[in-house]
Amino acid sequence: MTLDLSLLPDGGVSWLDASGDHAGTVLSTRIRLARNLEGFAFPSRAREGERLRILARVRDAVGSAPGLAKSVLVRVDELPNEERLLLHERHLVSRELAGLDPQHPVRSGAAVFLGDGAAVMVNEEDHLRLQTLRSGFDLASAYAAIQGLDDELGRRVPYAFHQEFGFLTSCPTNTGTGMRA
Repeated sequence: MTLDLSLLPDGGVSWLDASGDHAGTVLSTRIRLARNLEGFAFPSRAREGERLRILARVRDAVGSAPGLAKSVLVRVDELPNEERLLLHERHLVSRELAGLDPQHPVRSGAAVFLGDGAAVMVNEEDHLRLQTLRSGFDLASAYAAIQGLDDELGRRVPYAFHQEFGFLTSCPTNTGTGMRA
């Protein structure tokens, strides 16, 4: 598979265009949410077949989610190293999903859905890493976008959630809201 970033409206770099508020001081705003699907082992413990089933469930959910209707699926696990590095350099995937560290090779079922200003990484440290990137300092817009995306996907795939602890994640520091901004 060859990566074709021309399929994305902005080539995956609109967050770099210095169009946002305070762009002279703040390069970009990123918000990400960590989510896991209910009833599946976390990716580090999941076997290949389970990670592929997770990807299939997420693919079905994304296909019916209006906010990701025009997203492009990139199977990261099928890309050569230099193309995975390109995705990471553009901040479209994490270093772990790209399998760039020898201690964390790329996992089967590793993928990313790339939409307009939003992405969903699949089978990273958690089943899902939803992220939005905005140029400059724009927390309100980034949060509104990620909240809408989270609501859309959450209606289609049940998330692992505990009444007391919140969203359950692979790393205890992400448990609760699962949000980093």
